[in-house]
Amino acid sequence: MADDRREFQSEDDFGLEDILEEVSGWLEQDARNEAPLPDVLLDLMPASLERPEVDTKDKVAPPAPTEKPAQKQPPREKVPQSPEKSATRQKTSTETHGREAQVKGSGGEMPPQTSPTTTKAPEVIIQPVPEVWSGRPDASAFGAPMIPSQAVRLPTPKAMRQPAIRLPIDKGEDGAEETAVSPESTLQAEKGIAAESVPQKAPEQQNGEGETAGPIPNATAPSLPGEKTQGEGANDQMAAESDVPDNIITLYPQKEPETIREAVSQAAQQAKEWARENKENFTPPKVHVKRPKIPKIPGLPDLPPPPDTDPKILVKEFGEGLSRLRTLMGGAFLCVLVLLILTLFQEIPVLPFPNILAQGEVMGWLGLGLFALTCLLSAPVLRAGLIRLLKGKPSMETVALLAAITVTADALTLLLMQLRPYSMPHYLPAMTVLAFQMLGTYLKRKQQRVASRTAAQSRHPDRLHVEPQSFGGKAAYRRRSGTAAGFGSQIQQEDGAEKIFRYYVPLSVLLTVGLSILATTAKGNSELICWAVSGGLIAAATLGGCLCFSLPNRELSQRLARDGVALAGWVGIRTAKPGAVLLVEDTDLFPPGSVKITSARSFGSFSQEKVFSVTASIIRATGSGLDEVFEGLMRMEGGTLVTVSDLEQHKDGISARALGQAVLVGNSNFLERMGVALPPGVRVRTGVFTAIGGSFAGQFVLSYSLHKSAMPAVDGLLLNRITPVLAALDFNISPPLLRKLFRFPWDRLSFPELEQRRKLLAAQPHSGSSLLAILGVEGLAPIATAATGAQRLRRALKLCLRFTLLGSLVGIGLVFYLAQAAALTALSPLHLTIFLLLWGLPLLLISGWVNQF
Repeated sequence: MADDRREFQSEDDFGLEDILEEVSGWLEQDARNEAPLPDVLLDLMPASLERPEVDTKDKVAPPAPTEKPAQKQPPREKVPQSPEKSATRQKTSTETHGREAQVKGSGGEMPPQTSPTTTKAPEVIIQPVPEVWSGRPDASAFGAPMIPSQAVRLPTPKAMRQPAIRLPIDKGEDGAEETAVSPESTLQAEKGIAAESVPQKAPEQQNGEGETAGPIPNATAPSLPGEKTQGEGANDQMAAESDVPDNIITLYPQKEPETIREAVSQAAQQAKEWARENKENFTPPKVHVKRPKIPKIPGLPDLPPPPDTDPKILVKEFGEGLSRLRTLMGGAFLCVLVLLILTLFQEIPVLPFPNILAQGEVMGWLGLGLFALTCLLSAPVLRAGLIRLLKGKPSMETVALLAAITVTADALTLLLMQLRPYSMPHYLPAMTVLAFQMLGTYLKRKQQRVASRTAAQSRHPDRLHVEPQSFGGKAAYRRRSGTAAGFGSQIQQEDGAEKIFRYYVPLSVLLTVGLSILATTAKGNSELICWAVSGGLIAAATLGGCLCFSLPNRELSQRLARDGVALAGWVGIRTAKPGAVLLVEDTDLFPPGSVKITSARSFGSFSQEKVFSVTASIIRATGSGLDEVFEGLMRMEGGTLVTVSDLEQHKDGISARALGQAVLVGNSNFLERMGVALPPGVRVRTGVFTAIGGSFAGQFVLSYSLHKSAMPAVDGLLLNRITPVLAALDFNISPPLLRKLFRFPWDRLSFPELEQRRKLLAAQPHSGSSLLAILGVEGLAPIATAATGAQRLRRALKLCLRFTLLGSLVGIGLVFYLAQAAALTALSPLHLTIFLLLWGLPLLLISGWVNQF
């Protein structure tokens, strides 16, 4: 900023109010001629409009004899103005122009008019005017020449509608304010009279030497009857017009605008610059848009749950006819393979092909025979589709059944009545769909049998539950002891894909039939209806109709069975979501046999029987995982359990009363903190120490061995966004100690405080918890495998379902497009089979990903 520019007093509080206050001060000082306008405002004025100082000593205009002498004003900078511009400034309304035209037409002479001594620079005022901003203005508004001294009012953008900087309004020597004309009169003048108006010279007074001194001040022009003159009331009208709203910003153009278009562009450019300089003072509007309330789609209703059959009985039920089903499936795939080879020989002329089979009718009847044999082999699928259709719960087996019926109808009408041009019916893709439906049915029954057998092997199985909002609002996987109740009912329920297909199948069938009829009848090819409907139903059935759940679970079920885990159907799997936690107890991390007592002895006058009995009783009362180890040692020494009272747990030990004495059981740090002196040479990192009556009584050295599958299990949990929560009550088990013993990243586990761990372990099963799996083996690996496998299987089923539905819709659309074009060659059985196989390939890739953890 230049030295002569005045800065704001406070840079910290820089707001729009400060700008207005400073500018008002500048204007007042300039009006009293105490200080010139700052360069910030002078920069906005063109050089041609700068007001040079005028020597008022030699050129003083005497006041008019009929008017009151003007009040003496401080010397002001005046801008010389041509008489044409002065006359043009006076013509501001349509009525004035009309009167001037009347006088001219009558041959009269225009009366002289007065020109003020000072001229206000051309200004452009931005003001909201709907007819100029929002609507398309008249062409004359942009093409007619603009009177340089008049104002143009344009709307202010919303972002700039703030209290504006008000530049001074020039005053004449008589003190009357000069203001801009209204936009209505400006537009009327431009449209009607601007081209006819002729500027008139203002009368000038002569000084004593005969030279022109300047325009006569306060000279008034004669007016028509009823018109207010400048001296009789024009001041009131001008004062009323000068009351502009607060959201108007007055800007001076860089050069004299010639048209309204040029004035508008200059005003817009300077408005942008002004807004850029003062953008820090603008408060952006806060727009609160309420999110629309989208109604929730009601969940799909579940079917009535099957009876809770014992897992041992389910093993027999699922095993019956499983080998027969496998044989039928193999025969169906064999028929598909034979027809595929014959089709390839027929489609590819290079390959040798028997002449008798080259005839179309022979291949048609041969294909019909193979198709009929495949339908017989796929009788379980067709029967299941019919049963579900009659019950009002259709599935993909129902679509396969309808496709088989339409293919048969198309083949018979072609071979017997020849209702359409000859082309091979859709035998091959229909047989492929039936064979893959048989594969899905076989895999599902096999997996149900394997899970039921795993759940029936253990007499006292554990249950893995998913309990919602059990740990800080997150769902928690929790092992609980119990029975296999509820497993038999859940394993027989439909999976997630079958639940979706109950609603998709009716829509897809109606869509396929409707589009097929429309595509054939609209083109006059009614004889192709059966051919088009059969192709559309085959494409809607896809190969993944029965494989969305069973194919990803194919290898996972075998792995879970080896770890002693039986997933309890889709009802439990759907609750396995990422972001949950898994509670790891003492026996999960160190199952029975992983902790052993390598050394035990008593000190002082205490007998081993008493020390072992008191220690085992206190540890048993806390529910720690060391219960079995110390109770077995007590039995070997002939001790018995004693009554424990006033039990209190600490983070590194236990305090209680037994046999009428105060007993402390914990690590070495706990006993020292409680004031018990330890003899030298007894300190060990994994030891249990006992003090009876304030005296050191016994030492137990423990050996912890971590199972080799524990570390991979924790890695798999963390990789699948399942956080292990160490809820052990053994005071020896802590992340720092385990990190030293096993070099394991235990810092990635959550280790709550003792009180929270006790609450987690003592909490009763949640009312909304669901059974995820039956566990027949103890340890961390089975829990981690069940939680991780269920979560990945849930995600894989969703991906497979999306690909299946997408492939079905794409196939329906493709068949519709080819059917309306009667493209029998393009929609050949081989091409449709390749289409089905390509859309079934993603399911195979997703299924291989499920078991990779």
